[in-house]
Amino acid sequence: LIFLSEGNISPKLQSWIVSRANVEVIKGRRFWLKIMNDNKMAEETLDVVKQYPGAPSLEIIDQYIRALYLLGHKKKFETELGLIKKESLTKVSFQQLISLIKLYSLSSQKQTAKELFLSLPMKEVMAEITALEAANLFIICGNVEEGLEFLQAEKVASPRSRSAQTWVFLSVYLNKQQQVLTYIKKYGKTVELTQDSFNLALEYKHIQLALTLIELLVVDNRSEQNLKYLAELQILNNQASSALLTIASLDETNLATQQLYLTAVAGIMEQQGQEAVKPYRDKAIKMATKILATPDIDPDNILSVGYFYSDIGLTTEAREIFFKLAQDKGPTSAEVEQLIYLWGKKKWPQAGKWLEERARQARGAERLGWLKHLNTTGNATIVVQIMESEEEIDEE
Repeated sequence: LIFLSEGNISPKLQSWIVSRANVEVIKGRRFWLKIMNDNKMAEETLDVVKQYPGAPSLEIIDQYIRALYLLGHKKKFETELGLIKKESLTKVSFQQLISLIKLYSLSSQKQTAKELFLSLPMKEVMAEITALEAANLFIICGNVEEGLEFLQAEKVASPRSRSAQTWVFLSVYLNKQQQVLTYIKKYGKTVELTQDSFNLALEYKHIQLALTLIELLVVDNRSEQNLKYLAELQILNNQASSALLTIASLDETNLATQQLYLTAVAGIMEQQGQEAVKPYRDKAIKMATKILATPDIDPDNILSVGYFYSDIGLTTEAREIFFKLAQDKGPTSAEVEQLIYLWGKKKWPQAGKWLEERARQARGAERLGWLKHLNTTGNATIVVQIMESEEEIDEE
């Protein structure tokens, strides 16, 4: 029932889960507390724990501390984790120990996480948790090289085992592209293994490896999400022209697709120059117009259009966008800096008046920033006027 809710648990179901946590015996209670933490109910976890006198029992301590972490109670999180006696850890279940190792790795006690993890029988670790969970434990505990060395023999003995898959994930983490691809091509590219490898490569910003893996995924599943990932990674890998071909398969009425198209065209200009953009320029401008016409559009989307206009030489349109975005921003903001760049040293009447107002209203370092912008835009006379008027006020 919880799985079918897909993370959108109704208030009625939440109440039922809490009631189960309240009536279960301690070991059963941990199960429900974990369910609650897994489904954004950390507040309810703390409420359940507080109903029982004394310190939380050892059987539920990991879920109590995890709830503190999820809610951002950092000081309490560190304190409670530090109160756990090392000798008591021999009395907890294996799954609970794994949970505590993860919590230690998130705290200032990372060395404890590493020591506990190294003390576990690796074969038991591989038998009890998923390959991805095992890989993440090796990573967060800083035991990646040791993990690869241990898992190598296991992989050779049983190339399709959970240990072998963990070896693949650690290879992805270390960006060993040839190693990863050789395994996947030799022993079958299961969607789950390739998808998890892709997610890991993306998380650790191994762009070339991520591109290769998403290309494999797209062969079997040309979903909108996969194609968007493919286009984004093609752009990042200096393949903007290929990205446009990929984008052609996406829904062009979608805001994300429109943004992606602009990014690809800007990438072509950066990689091949202005001349190469001409075949795509008109369509890109239409896309930009559609983006700006989107109701309740996010300022970041407007910002990206402004940069796009700047890149393709639509300076007037870019100035208008950045002028609107800069109204409530400080002198060092990206919006103001780009506006100053677009104004240049020409004495735009709009520029001098607007910057003067900002400089007169500001104080300290912020005023200095506005005065600098006045000088940059050829308005040194206004700077002198501001400073002289300030001197007269001081004399009075």
